[in-house]
Order: sequence, then structure tokens, then C-alpha cells
Amino acid sequence: MALNSALGVTATLKYPASGDFLSPLLFGDWDGDGQDEAAVLYTLDASAGNVYLAILEPTEENGWRVTQTAEGLSSEVESVNTAHLRDENSLQILVGYASAQGDRYMVVYLYTEDGLQIIIKQAYTEMILANLTGGEGTQDLVLALPAEQEGGGLNLQLLTNTEDGFRSAQTLAIGDYSGCAALHAGIGDSFSALDYKTDVALRRALKAETGDATVIIVAQRISTVLHANQILVLEDGRIVGKGTHAQLMESCPAYQEIARSQLSNKELDLKGGEA
Repeated sequence: MALNSALGVTATLKYPASGDFLSPLLFGDWDGDGQDEAAVLYTLDASAGNVYLAILEPTEENGWRVTQTAEGLSSEVESVNTAHLRDENSLQILVGYASAQGDRYMVVYLYTEDGLQIIIKQAYTEMILANLTGGEGTQDLVLALPAEQEGGGLNLQLLTNTEDGFRSAQTLAIGDYSGCAALHAGIGDSFSALDYKTDVALRRALKAETGDATVIIVAQRISTVLHANQILVLEDGRIVGKGTHAQLMESCPAYQEIARSQLSNKELDLKGGEA
């Protein structure tokens, strides 16, 4: 195998526990050149150390050659996903590593003609991939970060690509909170103090002002986040559900309970995600 030949040792393939890929062999156009490359997750037989990621490119002889390798953050791979974070042509590789202590770490790999780079390396508890910033054919990554202390609530971090390259947005400390956090248009929890008519008028005005910007709402009233692209349902600072209104009405008992206590039958039937 090209991997064994390049490394000079026998490698053991490492299977992810979950994610888009349940195989240690991944194929995709990592650098956006119109031709698929391969990626392999493996460990070294002589070592009980961390997992490695290798990038392989096809050769003219219908073989493969290893072009880049990178050491991961632990000996276990919890998940592997791919996403168009940079542009609609290239795919980035997202590997979630798990430690023996139960900690989770997300690493996003970018492969270009300059080699294999790490865009972000971050401890996390949950992740969301969605087009939150209106990029054409691209996605954004939102990570829920571990609380710094017990009962410390939820911190969210947004990774998005801009004209100046990747930008990791400032984290938002939501606190020890139960309710809904929406990644769409709006601001703060002050909506809950407004009557319904004023709430709707304010959200419309804010949407006109914010344009295509990504804004995070923290709200206890579902009507405030009903049309959001992504809704996080929180209980005591923990994420217990994520998706659109329609998806959560199918999958999240906590959201269903809140919705049925606050919304009319007509609003309950809305699909959500539509402004």
C-alpha cells in the first residue's frame, strides 16, 4: 500500500465511531483542483500514540502517493465529516478526536498546494454545519465549547470564511440557561419583555439593518426564533436539540413542550427557516 511504502512502517487503519464517514479511507476534492484525492486515518503499529491523517494524491500509474501527514490529538477518532468551508469547489476535513477522559477536540484540516494546514483546533461538545453567513455554496462551522466551570453555561464559536481568509468569531457566553438560541437575525433576550406585535416589528427592523450578517439570538419565546436557519435548544446550559422549527417539532421533546405551551396551532404547523 502507498501509505506503508511512504511511511516505511506498517500502519493500522483507524475507523471513526461516527460522522459522514465510517471508513478510515476518505475520498474527495480536498484542494479544489477538480480531481479527487484520498485521506487516510491510521496509527503506527509500534506505537500506542495518536492517530495520524495522511493525504494521498493519484499518480499517472493509477497508484497513490502520500503528500502530507499530520498527527492528531488523541488515539481515538470520534467523528469524521467534510464541508465546503473555504469555497464550493474544495472540501475541508473535520475530525473529532476523543480522549480517554471523555474530552472532545475538533480539528479542521485545509489541504492546498501549500500543504496540509490546521484551520482550527478546539475543545468542543457539539457542532453544527450550516450556511449561516449567506456564502455561495459554502458552509459555516459552529462549535459549542465546554463550560469553563461546572454550571457555567454554554459558549458558541463560529468559524466562517471571508475575503481575508478564515475568521473565528468571538465566543458568546449564554450562561446557565434553558430556552432557545437561534443562529439567524436578532439580538439578546430583551425580546421576551416585548408584546408579540412589538416583537415582530422589532425583528423585521433588525433583519433589514443586519442584512446578510449572522446574528445570534438568545430567547425564551419560540416566536422570536421560529424562522431561524438553526435553533439550539438548551436545558441548564446543555444542548438537547438542534435544527429548524419543523425538525425540532419532529425530534426534540423539550422543544415540543415549549412550542405547544406558547404557539397557536397555525404557528405549530409552520416549517420554519423562512423569513
